[in-house]
Amino acid sequence: MMPSFFEYLYEQGLLSEASIEKIRQKQSDKTISLFWDLRLVLYAGVLLLTGGLGVLIYKNIDHIGHLAIIGAMAVTSLFCYSFALKRMNPFSWNEVKSPGVVFDYVLLLGSILMVTLIGYIQYQYRIFGTEWKLATFIPMLILFYTAYFFDHQGLLSMAIVNLAAWLGITINEKVFTHTNQLNDKETLITAALLGAALILFSWLSRISKRKAHFQTLYHQFGTHLYFISSFIALFIFSPNYYPWVLVYLAGSIYHYIKSVKDHSYYYMVITMIYTYGCISFIVVDRIDKLSTIHYDLKDKLVFAYFTFSSIALIFLLIRQNKIFRKHAGLQ
Repeated sequence: MMPSFFEYLYEQGLLSEASIEKIRQKQSDKTISLFWDLRLVLYAGVLLLTGGLGVLIYKNIDHIGHLAIIGAMAVTSLFCYSFALKRMNPFSWNEVKSPGVVFDYVLLLGSILMVTLIGYIQYQYRIFGTEWKLATFIPMLILFYTAYFFDHQGLLSMAIVNLAAWLGITINEKVFTHTNQLNDKETLITAALLGAALILFSWLSRISKRKAHFQTLYHQFGTHLYFISSFIALFIFSPNYYPWVLVYLAGSIYHYIKSVKDHSYYYMVITMIYTYGCISFIVVDRIDKLSTIHYDLKDKLVFAYFTFSSIALIFLLIRQNKIFRKHAGLQ
């Protein structure tokens, strides 16, 4: 039924020749892939295992003992790394395909246990004294090394998160109650600079051809960190937020150019959404500072602005989607 439906669309001129050929090719392939199903099961298994171990240790810490816990985590982590070393493909600065799905998640499990182990030892025995940042710095170095050595983007994600934590950047529910360090001015500046640095490192990875396929991950972390920190800075630095508007504008222009150059609708969407957030902040701030207008009228103006501007944003995204689909050869 589905192939005939697409054939009907093609006959009506609603699908291009290239599109219908892709659909015919897809429909002719009768094999069913379980790749993503297996990855989901393995990922859930790693999360359940590490989470379950955490709960078990927490409830039975007095009976198990600290040394037994440390020994068990160390042995399991070393086993996972040994498993990965025996089955890894030869190292290369180009992309290296994984030996298998199990390989990826065993390595991920070993790395999670390694990070947990170092943090647990520091918490229990203060091996680094009061230098708590060393408890994130050392795992960060190990994660970056293993991410490149094993060509594992999951470990690279953990390494980048550890890098942010080492610099004092954390995001949780306390951000919204203004009790988190991300609401500190110096931390916001650090976050924005880290975001810009990750974007720069993405570019360097591509031109140096050293794990160039990592550039997407670096860039996505950098993009969101840059825009989120800049957006929060608008509130924290208010009323002197205008320099951050320029920072925001620079990021928006860069990402717009990138989206057009790379034909990336993803970057176009996030650029528009983040830019809309900045513009909305300025508009609401200006309305709030109108001293000659009653509060009820201000509320109505803000409501009207968000109503019409959000509709305009949706239509703009739809229009851009059509343009990108046209360039991609889809009708």
